[in-house]
Amino acid sequence: MPRQPKPYYRESDKQWVCTIEGRRIYLGKLKSKALEAFHQLMADREAIGAEINTVYAMAQEYLTWVEKNKAPATYAKVLRSLKNFCKHTGKSLKLSSLRGHHLTRWIAKNPGWKSTTTQNINLRCVTEMLNWCVKEGYVSKNPLSGYKKPQEQVRDEYYDDDQCSQILGNVKEPFKSFVVFLMETGC
Repeated sequence: MPRQPKPYYRESDKQWVCTIEGRRIYLGKLKSKALEAFHQLMADREAIGAEINTVYAMAQEYLTWVEKNKAPATYAKVLRSLKNFCKHTGKSLKLSSLRGHHLTRWIAKNPGWKSTTTQNINLRCVTEMLNWCVKEGYVSKNPLSGYKKPQEQVRDEYYDDDQCSQILGNVKEPFKSFVVFLMETGC
């Protein structure tokens, strides 16, 4: 039978901590504040998931799920975004500590993402991971719910008959059939 969690002073860290589900949770340096934090944590058992789970660990869990349940191209996109995000936040950031400024700074540190569409896609991967964590019961609420993502830019270009003829005039078979197919389908 597992032990009941209780706060204790960890001399090597010079902090009060408790261990829940095999994971250490730091409560603070002052005993009074640590006891208060411990009692709040135990009163709200759902908050324990946010205190225990790191962004990195949840990204790993989510990627495993995406790989099994989504298309390979979706997995590749999500992997690229979450890998970059976890590199930015580090492996130890707790879900409970995740705030909007983490996303804002992450976007700022990627100057290649000039397009708001690219920014939106990368931010969506992170927020979808957090929503999945809520749905799966890892945390009780998304710490970034309400974060405003930039609008995607819609880019529609239409070619007139002269432009289509010019494009087809510069393409040779067998690729020409493919280009005609793309034009006929609206791609």
